[in-house]
Amino acid sequence: MPHPTTVSKNTIKIAENHRNTLFENIVPFIQDKCCSMTTDMWSDKYKKRHYITITVHYIDINWILQKNVLHTGQWPISEKKTAENIKNSISTFLTSFESTKFQIPNELMEKITFVTDQGPNMTSSSGLGAYNRLNCCAHMLNTVLRHVFEPKFLDAEDERNRKLLEPVTKLLSGAKSFVKYMKTSGEVNKLSKGLIQEVETRWNTRLAMLLSIHEQWDEIINEYGEDFWRLQNIDIDLLKQITEFLKPFKTASDELEGDINSTIHKVLLYKVVLEKHINKYCNLEEDMFNSSDELNSTSITQKLGIRAREMFKKKFIINRTHEVACFLWPNFKKLKMMSDESERKRIMNNVKLELLKIEIEQKEEYTETESIENSALNSSQFSEWEDDVPQPKQSYEQEIDNYLTCFVGKNVDIDILNFWKSQNEKFPLLSRLARRTLCIPASSASSERVFSVAGRIIEERRSRLKGETVNSLIFLHDYFKNTYVSFS
Repeated sequence: MPHPTTVSKNTIKIAENHRNTLFENIVPFIQDKCCSMTTDMWSDKYKKRHYITITVHYIDINWILQKNVLHTGQWPISEKKTAENIKNSISTFLTSFESTKFQIPNELMEKITFVTDQGPNMTSSSGLGAYNRLNCCAHMLNTVLRHVFEPKFLDAEDERNRKLLEPVTKLLSGAKSFVKYMKTSGEVNKLSKGLIQEVETRWNTRLAMLLSIHEQWDEIINEYGEDFWRLQNIDIDLLKQITEFLKPFKTASDELEGDINSTIHKVLLYKVVLEKHINKYCNLEEDMFNSSDELNSTSITQKLGIRAREMFKKKFIINRTHEVACFLWPNFKKLKMMSDESERKRIMNNVKLELLKIEIEQKEEYTETESIENSALNSSQFSEWEDDVPQPKQSYEQEIDNYLTCFVGKNVDIDILNFWKSQNEKFPLLSRLARRTLCIPASSASSERVFSVAGRIIEERRSRLKGETVNSLIFLHDYFKNTYVSFS
């Protein structure tokens, strides 16, 4: 068998060759502003070494969304994870290739849209915040729910409101304690299905925990009885209400975390859907503030709705890029989800602005090409009176008018990329805008998934792997997986 060092060196060399080839293919998409990237940071649980990952997303020439893991580099021990250092780390990596080493880092970074969480070291204007950067929508939803439910965020509430939400915190604490007991004691094996333990940072797992208890409640009662002391803090009626309240958030989060298909065009619609869902709870007929009776699950969930409405407005703030993306979904191009006509006009003006930029770019490209061709021609004594070469006319306003009257049927599941592939000649400006916009993921979940792979690579027996080796293994795992899928 070859020596481990030999294997490691060959792995790094193979990864380097494939990464160079991949990046060379991606550069034209970056230059045309048709590329987005996600980034996040993670530390392994054995040596506590920090890593930064970069994933790239673009729509290829066949209008297929591509996603690749470009880099999972070990963070220098002596370097702070500041916004500026993260920006410099990414720009240094992107200009380390043969095809980009002579480019000005800022000019390259300005052509990419980054999707990150809302950490200060990601949002700061001294870092990625200086470029086109969008908040991860799944992270925003998680932030909303944390501020609605977690006790440490309830201190700002007055005493009455804190009292209203006490049963919720009591339920969540009781459910967590019960599941932990069932898992550690082995009692969970008495149930026909397992119970799901929550992950502190992921609200979706908290819902999964509550649902797993709800689904097996009858079994649990039959096995342990209603008076089992570990169930005393679990109000099953309130649990049902809260799971119903949380389900639409999970649906939205799961959908927006996808990276196989385009997701950014769904953000605005999910925002409106969740607002309606929250308002339904705010408008429950029973008014808890006028009731002297004992609190019940309806009054508690009404308060949850009111608190969620406040937090959703503060924490779930979308970008105009999300709105433009929704316009590019042909089934929703008239923006009927926006009840305010002025809001529809605002979005349309942003669409027109983006199309105007593209139209100007295309005219500049045409003029530059034309001047090169003309300079190559032999001029004659009559050249000053020659007819002008017809300029290609692309009116973005005309394209919008034609697009708005284009009928695509009622199929909401239409493949949005196939649609724009088929309309490329009919709507050249809109198609170019679609290629630039629809490659952007709604969340940075792609980077988070990389850390799941990293966690399986850096095990207790392999905790001393060098950062360069880890980077190469993760890259090759993703590269060959994507190559196999493309080949298939």
